[in-house]
Amino acid sequence: MPVLGQYVALFLQIVSNVRSLFSSDFFVFVTLGDDEMKSKIYNPQNQSIITIYKFLGMKFLTSELSLHKKKYKFCGIKFCRKSTAKEKYKLQKKQATCSLLPKDFSIKNGIVILTTKHCLYIAHLFQKALDRLNCRSEIIFEKPIDGYKNCSHIVISPNIFNELPSTYIAVQLEQLSSSKWYNREYRQKLKTSAFILDYSLNNIDFLHHESFDFNQVYYLPMSYDESKIKTRDKEYDILFYGDMSAARRQNILGYLQKNGMKIKILSNVFGEELENELQKAKIVLNIHYYDNALLETTRICEVLSKTDAIIISEDTENVKEYSYLEPLVDFIKTDDKEALLEKLRTYLEDKVLYEKRVNELKNLKQQNCHWFDYYFYRFLLATNNISFDEFYALAGHSIQFKNNFWCLGLPEAVDRHQSFEKDNTFGIEYFSGLRHEIGWIGCGLSYKFMLRKAHELNLPYVKICEDDIEFNPSFAEDIENIEEYLQNNKQNWDIFSGLIADVNKRTQITDIKYYLSYEFLFINKLVSTVFNIYNSSVFSCLEKWDNHNYDTNNTIDRFMENQCRLRVITTNPFLINQKNYLTSTLWQFENSTYDKMIENSENILTEKTRLFYLKEIYKNLQQTKSDK
Repeated sequence: MPVLGQYVALFLQIVSNVRSLFSSDFFVFVTLGDDEMKSKIYNPQNQSIITIYKFLGMKFLTSELSLHKKKYKFCGIKFCRKSTAKEKYKLQKKQATCSLLPKDFSIKNGIVILTTKHCLYIAHLFQKALDRLNCRSEIIFEKPIDGYKNCSHIVISPNIFNELPSTYIAVQLEQLSSSKWYNREYRQKLKTSAFILDYSLNNIDFLHHESFDFNQVYYLPMSYDESKIKTRDKEYDILFYGDMSAARRQNILGYLQKNGMKIKILSNVFGEELENELQKAKIVLNIHYYDNALLETTRICEVLSKTDAIIISEDTENVKEYSYLEPLVDFIKTDDKEALLEKLRTYLEDKVLYEKRVNELKNLKQQNCHWFDYYFYRFLLATNNISFDEFYALAGHSIQFKNNFWCLGLPEAVDRHQSFEKDNTFGIEYFSGLRHEIGWIGCGLSYKFMLRKAHELNLPYVKICEDDIEFNPSFAEDIENIEEYLQNNKQNWDIFSGLIADVNKRTQITDIKYYLSYEFLFINKLVSTVFNIYNSSVFSCLEKWDNHNYDTNNTIDRFMENQCRLRVITTNPFLINQKNYLTSTLWQFENSTYDKMIENSENILTEKTRLFYLKEIYKNLQQTKSDK
């Protein structure tokens, strides 16, 4: 009898004999060997295993992962009880040490950048960033006659190329929700890439809904380079360059020309020729190819890098995503041809206003934050291609905090980011946190970065929340009162914790103080970083944290708890909550998993508070006896 048939027969026989021994909360599944079992635990998306289980008519552990605390093995068949929420939490932490993505992407042997000539500007952005790392790179426009080199490749617009290298990063530049390019073939090219770098959060949200793995997709906005701009005599009033096959572009440009606007139109021009043409124009137009388009940041940044011309562009629904471009571009409401015509006439007829705007743009461009570099080096840090110190030296200057209240989030977690921005009525600065293949390592890198920044800014303390924070209605008043208390007692605390998801049973309450209506518990342990206030006394502690230690006891909160001898203040009930409908970017499970843990934590603190007061009463009684 074939092996598979033996498994089926054995399964039916054993189930009939032992069904009565187990309650309904047990799962049954077949193991196909240790390797397959391991793959099942560490990669729930393994479709081949799932298909076999479905064929056998059994229920699998795809969403209800088990720790196998109780395990019964009969010739390859195992019975496992359901895991509790806390057990699943521990298992997810264990899983986080196992990367699901390719390990062979490396810049050590150099990088080949495959691009079309239309995207040469972006290729040069990559090349300059790699040059700063002393990493060899070359730019090619097609597959070499002798084949692709045996090294990692960056492929810009992979949809254009018929044959791709074996290992490549896909630089995705299409507007995916409306692009004619996004088809089955292009989807497969993105799926088989080691990583996807995308310029738009709308696209990233689209990819997540298309079931692309979160750890495969990275945000990479475009930047401009103002260092090589040349001033030349202007031959053209207005210039437009791009694909003219779109009816809406023909319609808008035709309307402007009929109303007296002289427009130079370019197509299939790139490199030095395009640069020379752009420098001849007073004004460069950006008109969308698609209806409901995303902002063409690649084109805009290219123009900003090559000419001192004024840019006039149709706006988009996602223009706020690129706040660094808003002062540099004159935006007109999409499809408003009359407003566009009026704006053009104003600049062309009023020379004083035109010159004033040109000079203003020169000054603004010098404030370039180089977001491309920040996010590209962030990606290289996440994939272990550069160290934290290298990253900080190259990109740390890109982050300029203006106050002392920051929110840590990942822009790629679009739903969390949007949820936070909707509730942020407190002027909290959003920080695009650092990433790593292991989520909690990325979290630790982010805190190391922020507290180093706080130290450099010489802040007395810094408030840091995470983007799944749920503010209580009285938060503004509460935080003002708590800050007042902390400032008046700045020598007596290291961290104020607004929420502790998992109170350590060894936690000790060392003191309790009252201030206004608040009962402050002084404790010696800390777990959770949803909202904390960090005193300057703890800033240097994280410099010792090692992001190469993948033991889950090295999570940033555990590290601080174990290494920094903290004096922690908290309240009971906690000051804030956590949005339980969002998903954890560290462990990839729903935040609702924490609900019971948080409730248990508050109960533990309540019991420890009672015990503290009992001890105080006992000490007072003993003191009274001693006095007598």
